[in-house]
Amino acid sequence: QLQDLPLIDRHPSLANDVYSSLLDVILEQCEYPSDFSSWENHSSNFFDEDTFRDLRESSSGVKDVLIVIYYLLRKKYLEKVLHWLEKRNNSWQAIEACLLVISH
Repeated sequence: QLQDLPLIDRHPSLANDVYSSLLDVILEQCEYPSDFSSWENHSSNFFDEDTFRDLRESSSGVKDVLIVIYYLLRKKYLEKVLHWLEKRNNSWQAIEACLLVISH
C-alpha cells in the first residue's frame, strides 16, 4: 500500500503536488455553501447535513488525511490554507473551513 512506502521510494508524481491539490479539494468539500445560513433554511439534493458532518467529523472522514497532508507539506500546508482564505475573500464559510483543517 502507498502509505507503507517511504516517501523517498515513491514516484515523483506522488509527492507534494498531489497532497497540495488534495488539500484544495478537502477545503472545498468541507466549506459550507455560500448561501448557507442554517440547516433548517437550506435545502439541496447535493448537500446533506449528515453526509457533510460525517465528512468533517467522523473517523472515516478527512481527519486522518489532513494529518498526513500536514506532515508532508508542513509550511506549505499553512500557506495553502491562508491562500484559500484570501481567495475566498475571507467569507465566514472560508474562515470556518480553514479553522477546521487547522484544528485537525
